[in-house]
Amino acid sequence: MTALSKLIGSELFAMCSFGDRWTVLPRICMFPDSKIGLAAEQFIGKRQHFLAHPVIHHYAETRDGQALAISDFLSESEFHRQEILYSGFFRSVGLEDQMMMTIELPAKLKTGLNVDQFHQGKSDLSLTISRARRGFAERERLLLNLIRPHLKQAYENIVTFNQLNQLLSEHQEAIEQTALILLSANGKVKWLTQPAGEILHRYFPLSKARISLPEPLQGWIERHVLPFSKSTETCSTIRPLVLELN
Repeated sequence: MTALSKLIGSELFAMCSFGDRWTVLPRICMFPDSKIGLAAEQFIGKRQHFLAHPVIHHYAETRDGQALAISDFLSESEFHRQEILYSGFFRSVGLEDQMMMTIELPAKLKTGLNVDQFHQGKSDLSLTISRARRGFAERERLLLNLIRPHLKQAYENIVTFNQLNQLLSEHQEAIEQTALILLSANGKVKWLTQPAGEILHRYFPLSKARISLPEPLQGWIERHVLPFSKSTETCSTIRPLVLELN
């Protein structure tokens, strides 16, 4: 945020998440003055206040998220006559213009597990730059538009990462409920699940399974399994280990 704010030259930089159906209130994270961000949240808590912003109103009507400014829609005198938008908020915080670009958030982000409150239930996200003077250069508009697809891709990556993480967690849970032992190439124990350890300790009470297998198992591995690790033959002919326990 600091780098972008300096690059474009704005007094305030903010991220705003909101929902198209207004089932949850918008959230704002503003830098460097978080107090103005809290005041902005309270102001746009009313739908009519939020839609009084010409860029937001344009996005709601067209879904065009390209970078646009208040000054693209209203002249200075028209802006100053806006009772809700200017008199109700912008004048009180000393701001005269604001440029905004918006992206649609992935649907699975707002409904996924472990979603933070900033994104929960939200369908859209905007980046805004605000300043105490009117007007933005085309270079500044271009910078926001160049950031836009990368920001959208970043959120797509978050969704993909969360899905993979959930899948790995489910697989890990399934593995931990199964009796599995992982051996190194020389037949030494590298890792085993808790059920596997419980079975070994049940039948071999003095077993130090996390260090090495009990001798009958270790001997069977060395005679029947390890030879196949250096062979191209299949191990379907390996005889099962049969133990007679008292």
